[in-house]
Amino acid sequence: LWIGKFFSYKNPQLFVNLAIQFPNQNFIMIGGPTNSKLFTKIYGESIEIENLTVVGSVPHREIGKYIGISKILINFSTVEGFPNVFLEAWGDGLPVLSNKFDPDGVIEKYNLGFCATSYSELVSKLQTFLDNPQLMGVFEKTTKDYVQKYHSLNEIADKYELFIDSLL
Repeated sequence: LWIGKFFSYKNPQLFVNLAIQFPNQNFIMIGGPTNSKLFTKIYGESIEIENLTVVGSVPHREIGKYIGISKILINFSTVEGFPNVFLEAWGDGLPVLSNKFDPDGVIEKYNLGFCATSYSELVSKLQTFLDNPQLMGVFEKTTKDYVQKYHSLNEIADKYELFIDSLL
């Protein structure tokens, strides 16, 4: 699963390349803007790639449906803050496979997926994941535990309360 905006720095073309390299796996791309040249190009290419579905923009409330049917969230972005979509994936037990981007080192530190240093390493890590389905059980636990411990509503509310108290 790839979720993002179709901007060049998000490197959606690399996800298309993955779909071509792994013809026995299904790949889904979600995002917009659907009126961009890059989206139009990739959407056109996807018609010829049987295992790639380019959905385009979907309402945020529907993102969970795609996360729920996926094995892994893949990120090729070179510039990010702390992506909400990572938290959404982890909260549902889905690991992240990222290329060169690990926000604050949390993917590696908390065993939330894999962070590759190159496209070829990402391909290798994806193959490792696909060859070892038992990893899904490991990641399902570590990802959900991480979100519960550091990003749950109670955890965030407690931090806001402390912050507000410090201002008073």
